[in-house]
Amino acid sequence: MAKQTGVIKIRGTIGGICFYKLYEDHYARKKSSLSKKRVKTSSAFKNTMVYANRLAEASVIGSEVYRLLPKEKKDRELYQKIVGIIMQLLKKGTEKEEIIGMLKKGKESFAFTF
Repeated sequence: MAKQTGVIKIRGTIGGICFYKLYEDHYARKKSSLSKKRVKTSSAFKNTMVYANRLAEASVIGSEVYRLLPKEKKDRELYQKIVGIIMQLLKKGTEKEEIIGMLKKGKESFAFTF
């Protein structure tokens, strides 16, 4: 990944190079040979899709809990911690409603307090 310098910043793909913005910086990288269709259908990426689906579910649950926090407590790092904890619980087989209940109560076993 190379950082773009200069006045003009490019987004998109030209030839085999992808140009993109990440946060406030602009980068360039070689175009990937992977496609969305291949990742979603190939058995080689089965685990990738399992974890992607789990992350999607954890994000939805995490946003429900995060919305309950007071504004002064909210930040990106806390949201990521919440989603990480939820991912671990989902991996263990914990049900969505049970996770929400535990997080709303702010059990001491978690790495953060509300």
